[in-house]
Amino acid sequence: MPKHIAGNPNMIVQNMPGARGLAATNYLYGMAKADGLTLGMFQAHRYMQQLTGVEEVKFDLRKFNWIGTMEKTEVMFFVRADAAYKSFDDVVKSSERLRCGATG
Repeated sequence: MPKHIAGNPNMIVQNMPGARGLAATNYLYGMAKADGLTLGMFQAHRYMQQLTGVEEVKFDLRKFNWIGTMEKTEVMFFVRADAAYKSFDDVVKSSERLRCGATG
């Protein structure tokens, strides 16, 4: 990474195991200085944990700056045709907690 950043800065890698990346994401949001010197790398589906109200989520991904991704994934979100939700806004605005399933 340093060769892609002006000045070839030194970088220190710190792995933060626990909660499948939630611990690191919560740390970046709540503890790390917002000075641009700390980078995080977490899975692309992290936003879904925030949207569905996972209790352990203490971050707001809208307040992170997105630089890029190494992942090339297709994300699909769908509900039954007879469900009350007809748009993603309907899901976000719902006062009822959603029940969701996903692959591991």
